[in-house]
Amino acid sequence: MKKLVALLGALAGVAALIAQTPPTSGQTAPATNPPATPATVAPAPAAPTAKPTPAPTPAKPKEKDEPPIPGIVIQRPNGNQLGLTIEGGTFKLSFYDKKRKSIPADVTRARANWNPIYKAIPEQTMLNVLTGGKALGGGKPVRPPYAFKLHLTLLKGEGDAEQAVETYTVDCQQSELEKNKK
Repeated sequence: MKKLVALLGALAGVAALIAQTPPTSGQTAPATNPPATPATVAPAPAAPTAKPTPAPTPAKPKEKDEPPIPGIVIQRPNGNQLGLTIEGGTFKLSFYDKKRKSIPADVTRARANWNPIYKAIPEQTMLNVLTGGKALGGGKPVRPPYAFKLHLTLLKGEGDAEQAVETYTVDCQQSELEKNKK
């Protein structure tokens, strides 16, 4: 054991010496910029001519800070937005209008498909309307690590009349899914 420690110490010492050797005469030092001389300094600009001062523009009233949407924000074609989070170990998809205010879900269900890194077979779950009608929630647990592409399909209708109305592919990351959680 002592010989092993001595050998490792000697190896570390040799590595340190090699790393600190000065450059050989064949190598050149990096070029540096020469200091500025008074001859290279530009002359001061001439005094500007008098111009009329434009009238100050009235200050616009500041818009209220928009409330943050929790999780990953997905823009919809109609201008509304979706907020995708993982709450209680399952997906939650919330619906928001253009002003980031919560609105009722305008679809009946959503299908979520993803390829987790811990297994070769893709996972899928259906997100159904939650109590209150402003979000869809999944019934299948989503195991960490949360690093996958999620394929999300929004569905309208019931039974045989169910149709896909919107599809999204989302890069899911743990930090994004937990962003702005309330």
